Formats: sequence, C-alpha cells, structure tokens
Amino acid sequence: MNIKKILVGTAAGALMLGATIVPAFAKVATFPGPVEYGPWDLTGTCEIAYTGTNIPPGPYVHTYDLVSDVLAGTFSGDGNYVPNPANTEDIDGTVDGSNVEFNVIYTNINAGYTVNAEGVINPDGTLSGIAISGTGQTFSFASTESCAERDSSQFTGNHGQYVSSQDNKQEAAQSRVGMPVQSKGHTN
Repeated sequence: MNIKKILVGTAAGALMLGATIVPAFAKVATFPGPVEYGPWDLTGTCEIAYTGTNIPPGPYVHTYDLVSDVLAGTFSGDGNYVPNPANTEDIDGTVDGSNVEFNVIYTNINAGYTVNAEGVINPDGTLSGIAISGTGQTFSFASTESCAERDSSQFTGNHGQYVSSQDNKQEAAQSRVGMPVQSKGHTN
C-alpha cells in the first residue's frame, strides 16, 4: 500500500467530513409550524363568568386585561367585576400545554379576597374549569369568548422540546415545529 495515497485519502475524507458537520454552537433556524401547534397566548381582554356551586349561582362576570410571557408559560394583568368596575383585581397565572391555573386578588372593594382557579384552554381558545375563594366559596368558570390563541412564532426550542411541551405528543411529533428549516420533516 502506498502511504502517500492513504494520507491524501485521509485528508480528503476529513475535509469532506468537516464540510458536513454543523458545529454544536451554530444557530440553526427552525420552522415555527402551523399556528394550531404553538403555545397558548392569553394576551388581551378576557371575560370570565364564574358560577357559584355552594353560593347563589350568579353568574359573576369579571373582565381581565392580560399580558402573556408565552415562552415562560405565565400571564398577569388586572381586571374588575363587570357590574361594579370599582371592584378591581390583580390576576396572575400559568399555562402548561392546555392546562391553566390562575390566582385573583381583589385590590379595592373587598381587598385581599382571593380566588384560585384551575382549568383548561379549550381548542377554540375559551377557558373553563373550577375555582375556590379564600373563604371557601366554590365556582365553575367559563370565558364568555375566546381568551387565548396559539402563537407558534414564539416557539424557539428544538423539535424534541416542542413535542414534550404539547398535550398530544403523538400529533406534535408529526409536525415540523422546532425542526431545522432545511429538514423535510418525517418520512414514512
């Protein structure tokens, strides 16, 4: 065997290999995917009707002006009881997939009164669930219209991170969200 040929062949192979490897620190643009696959964004006005379960049914309608940090899965804002806008409130919460939890604290009339709620964001962006006040009153709640929308443009992780963040992992695994732009997606 000729050592010269081996050295030239080895150098050419290393050059070709080096040309195809993407350094671990290189930023790879990712495909954000269809809007229906992004995380939920609750930014905007949300009106929620609480229905008492161990008190008169109401409904007790509140409106909230919310701002979301989509990537952190949090939201906060302020609001009021619709029949008496002087009854002001602060709200903060979290979103995990389609699960939502939030806490409300009254800031003016009945200052210090709290409501803790947990529920879901439905596919149409409406919220529904249950809540309990600091005094033991229980409620079911539902937003009167859509309060959330999907925001795929805010997703900056890789495909594996996207899949693990979704409720329907099998469906999310088939999407291109988080894949490199040059990827053709999954093949069967």
